Amino acid sequence: MKGLIVFGEKGSGKDTVAKLINEYSEKSVSFFNIGDLVRDMSCIFLATDKWENKKREFYVDTAIKLKEIDEDFLSYYVLGKILDKFKKKSMKDIDNEQLIIVTGGRTYEDFEFWKKSGFKTLGVKCNEKVRIERLKSRDGYEQNSQDDLEKNTRKIIDLCDFTVDNSGSFKDLTKEVTDFVVENGL
Repeated sequence: MKGLIVFGEKGSGKDTVAKLINEYSEKSVSFFNIGDLVRDMSCIFLATDKWENKKREFYVDTAIKLKEIDEDFLSYYVLGKILDKFKKKSMKDIDNEQLIIVTGGRTYEDFEFWKKSGFKTLGVKCNEKVRIERLKSRDGYEQNSQDDLEKNTRKIIDLCDFTVDNSGSFKDLTKEVTDFVVENGL
């Protein structure tokens, strides 16, 4: 496996799962996030308080607008960053000892794009109550645990090649991820 995209609802622990894979993998791991382009715009928050306590909503609204230009806009951006980093013209030219992990997958379009690009899919399941608490702790305010970008994410997780459950303890998650890494020769 050369590429893995991690799907999950916000607050499910996608980045935590990716970091654990890196920790236990024998491959050289590189991380990318579908939201990188939108997050790179965060300097706007220094210029105005217009989106104070609404940063996440800003990111979602911006992503939706970019997807209006092309439904795969953000995925093309990330794939371009991957190819640029490795100075290659296609994924098949990247060394098999590399493991590229993309986080932030939420839509059917993301799912199809990355499957066509040769990536395996990993879904992170998590109890909604746990996610809401994480979001409140992470972002400092209560928010809707689902937004327009992820209305189908639960269904997509069920389509993934692999799944892990992050509703329990960190120790439980670590064991699940370690088993995943070993079983898949990562």
